[in-house]
Amino acid sequence: RWLMQFAVSGSPSAMVSEHTWEPATDVYETPTHLMVKMDVAGLRPSDLRVNLDHDMLVIRGQRSDAFRSRACAFRQLEIMTGYFERVIPIDIPIDAANIQARYEAGFLEIAIPKGQQKAATTLVITIINR
Repeated sequence: RWLMQFAVSGSPSAMVSEHTWEPATDVYETPTHLMVKMDVAGLRPSDLRVNLDHDMLVIRGQRSDAFRSRACAFRQLEIMTGYFERVIPIDIPIDAANIQARYEAGFLEIAIPKGQQKAATTLVITIINR
C-alpha cells in the first residue's frame, strides 16, 4: 500500500501520511475457546474498543505519536501510528456472555468460550488491564 502511494504521488511524504495500520494478530482455537492475541504495544486499554457484532469480533484502536508533530527529520520510520480496525469472523458457536479481554505487556488477549449457538447479539467487551 505504501509503495503504491509513493508510486502514484511520487512523494516520500505520502509514505508517512498513511493513517491506517493492522496490528499483528494471532487467532487460534483450543478445545474450549477461540483465542485472539493482538500486538498493540504503545496503546492503553482506553485506546482500544472491542465489540462483538453478531458473528464478527471487531477491534478498533488508535496509536498516536507525539514525535511526528515535532520538527525533525526521520531517518527510519517503522512504527505505525493512527487508526486501525480488525474484523475477526467467528464461524463457530460461542458463549457470547462470557467473552473476556485483557491487556498485558503490549498484547490484547481475547478469550471467546465455545458454546451451543452462533452469536446473535451485539456486545461491547470490557478490557481488563493486568
